[in-house]
Amino acid sequence: MGVVEEALRTGPLTSADRFHDFGGLSLTAIRSWIRTHKETGVEIAPRALLDSGTIGESADEVAVRKNNLPQTVRWRKWP
Repeated sequence: MGVVEEALRTGPLTSADRFHDFGGLSLTAIRSWIRTHKETGVEIAPRALLDSGTIGESADEVAVRKNNLPQTVRWRKWP
């Protein structure tokens, strides 16, 4: 969550916090994506952070991809 806190220039955040509630916009999502990729090597679209319900869901997605775990839950914002 430190990456998101730095991108949003706020903190501390919890896994239940929503990215948009702290002023998260597309440019902030891109900054978070770049840092996450540099630190973990995980490729995840910035849109995933924007579409996720909480910051914790985004962190779970990164963990799943980093550890090559099977995805048991897929989250998506439906129209």
